[in-house]
Amino acid sequence: MTATNEQQTDALNRAENGESLANYEAIFEGFIARGIPEEDIKPRVNVFTYNAWKAKGRQVKKRPADVKRGEYGVRIETWITCQSKQANPETGEKDSYRRRKGATVFHISQTEPIQATNGRGHRAPVNGFDNEGHARSHYDPTGFYASDGSLLGRRNANGRCEDAPCCGCCT
Repeated sequence: MTATNEQQTDALNRAENGESLANYEAIFEGFIARGIPEEDIKPRVNVFTYNAWKAKGRQVKKRPADVKRGEYGVRIETWITCQSKQANPETGEKDSYRRRKGATVFHISQTEPIQATNGRGHRAPVNGFDNEGHARSHYDPTGFYASDGSLLGRRNANGRCEDAPCCGCCT
């Protein structure tokens, strides 16, 4: 099942704005066991579920071949609000209830920016950053522009860089 943008945004909102500390111990123990230093583990800042990372414009990296299935992320338990399928006969409204659900969280070091394309097959900047992680505020079909408005790279009619060296969009 592919999550919708709304589901991804909801997952991110729950992760960033939740108040429970119940999973912190499991998160710290799990990522420390995976070799991530304790000072680099910041739940609700750089540890999120797959869908929350997607909402932040990041993709969880493929599990390394030497890591067994189920040992890449850290399993936690979360509570979600559900609605009953049938309406309450007394009120006519669907009752809501909370239930426990297992989830897997990933550290930012296990993710990478999602590379969008500009429609011509060239990688476009993601969330204001270029392919190398440098801040770029805006892209248009003719080139890349820095946050100060200066032109970083120009494209010709074929969508390829005119500038030498290439601005990085064609690679």
